[in-house]
Amino acid sequence: MTNLPVSSSPRRRGLSLDALVCTAGLGLFAACPGEGPADTTATVGPPESTSTSQGDPEPTGPTGTASTTGTEESTAPLGPDSEASSTSGSSTDETTSGETTSGSTTDETTSGSTSGTTTSGSTTDETGTTDETVGTTGQPIDCAPDLAVLQGSYSIENQLDVAALAAFKEITGDLTIHAPGLGSLAGLECLQRVGGDLDIRETALTSLDGLDSLAEVGGQLLIEFNAQLADLQALGNLVSVGASPQEFGDFKLKGSPSLKSLAGLGALSFVGHSVYISSNGIETLAGLGAATIHGELRFEYNADLVDVLDVAEFLPTGTIYFLHNKKLWCGNAEMALTLMKANGFLGGMFLDDNLNGCGDL
Repeated sequence: MTNLPVSSSPRRRGLSLDALVCTAGLGLFAACPGEGPADTTATVGPPESTSTSQGDPEPTGPTGTASTTGTEESTAPLGPDSEASSTSGSSTDETTSGETTSGSTTDETTSGSTSGTTTSGSTTDETGTTDETVGTTGQPIDCAPDLAVLQGSYSIENQLDVAALAAFKEITGDLTIHAPGLGSLAGLECLQRVGGDLDIRETALTSLDGLDSLAEVGGQLLIEFNAQLADLQALGNLVSVGASPQEFGDFKLKGSPSLKSLAGLGALSFVGHSVYISSNGIETLAGLGAATIHGELRFEYNADLVDVLDVAEFLPTGTIYFLHNKKLWCGNAEMALTLMKANGFLGGMFLDDNLNGCGDL
């Protein structure tokens, strides 16, 4: 067959008649023999995203993604598990590893695990741990490793006496704080143990900040007649009062009308003898947590006390008393007793002179 020249576009000027017949007869988009890849329709990216060439194809980048005229291609580096998606007229990079927006970190990919989150310019580990020890009042505690032990007992009557204890982590005897003008215990932050009694009475303290590291009182803990005391949060590390069962290890919290909450006693788990909470401004027993008490439990003359349900896990081996709490309803005390028995309490409850003369159960 004689090959005749066929008039066509510059791109098809060199095609034979056979090639033209092949293209017209088959009606296919695939190229016939002799045609180059420039005449095909290019499909890039996911099936729903196509880019059709008009004339010469645009150059293709090293990743095989076709660039679109008028749209700037994202050049952000992609992680090893990331996938790039290209749509006609737009380009979106779904992975911005550790990208920070308005002070908080957002990671769009789920590949791998994130060890930290950046918020407002600070990094916090997921476990919540930090490099420095932080007290229950939120202040850093930096105690030297070679702090001494003070043998014997010690009395605090003013701020200078407080400062003199800064070098000690333990007092083997009693610590008596009887100072009507004392307004701060700052300086005792490293004191971890008092071997004998800890007696805090008749001070001008509004909180016990400074006792943040205190974990153990070997004898009695007496916090009495501190009229301005309103906060026990610094006792958040206190675990035990009284060295062993049957020892004389009472815990007495008395005469603090400004004290509205027992929050701060949640870590207390052992009291060697009895607990007395009397003549305070508390309305509930929230904050007590759970403790074993080798003796009785008394709540007396707490004029605003209306709810005692939170006593449920604070378990004495002896009797629990609610006396002269003028706003305490008997029904609330009965519910508390039911909860205590469900938790293993084997003793009884004694009620007298509460709301409407509420008496014994």
